[in-house]
Amino acid sequence: MKVVSAVRRRCKDCKIIRRKKKIYVKCDTYPRHKQRQGFCTWIPLSCFIVPPKFPEQYQISTREMIVLDQLCCNLIR
Repeated sequence: MKVVSAVRRRCKDCKIIRRKKKIYVKCDTYPRHKQRQGFCTWIPLSCFIVPPKFPEQYQISTREMIVLDQLCCNLIR
């Protein structure tokens, strides 16, 4: 199922369905035409906060930075 901001019919058999304040497209002929509206593009401001400069003993390793980046990206989803 594709999550897009603007759903539309891709063929004559596609049906537009509304459930729980979300709009879906369902197609019995081509199941790959399934879509759901609701693509989120906002990013939390915490991802843009620049960390203060720490002394040498408090430096963050590259591995820790990667983990923090993955956690921040998971908040976006």
